[in-house]
Amino acid sequence: MYNFAVVSKDLPDDLVYAIVKAFYANHDRLVEAQASARESVVENLKHNEFLPYHPGALRYYREIGVELP
Repeated sequence: MYNFAVVSKDLPDDLVYAIVKAFYANHDRLVEAQASARESVVENLKHNEFLPYHPGALRYYREIGVELP
């Protein structure tokens, strides 16, 4: 099972962008601390069919070449 974060739509786009970027930049460290974090990878984004993506998160994913609706 992969993890995801839920945030308010009112959070600033730049803040959410920075959080998502930091998450992926430190993914190896997260896996060391909690093994289940290994499932929290970009490839699993396709499994989210019910939560909208925050504009700040979308910016990061598009920047790294991930296409999302």
